[in-house]
Amino acid sequence: MRKLDDGYERRLHDVAFWPEFFDDLRTRIAVREPGEVFLVGAGVLGKELCLRIKELGGIALDMGSSLDRMVGKITRGPRRPEPYTGPTPGRG
Repeated sequence: MRKLDDGYERRLHDVAFWPEFFDDLRTRIAVREPGEVFLVGAGVLGKELCLRIKELGGIALDMGSSLDRMVGKITRGPRRPEPYTGPTPGRG
């Protein structure tokens, strides 16, 4: 959990993205025509999704921190918040 997370992100903290959701998403990606463009924002797993899209003949742009900035969250650079140092869910 990051200090910049709001209520929406906090509600998702208990939703497991890895491995089941990610694996399902990866298998459902479909490139409808060669060169189709995908905008990807999936955190550390975004690069893997970009590679899958490329394998299928599409073009993937990892939007990463650009998407965060569009919704007013600074996640990179000198103004980013300090990492969350509280307890890890399920570990205390």
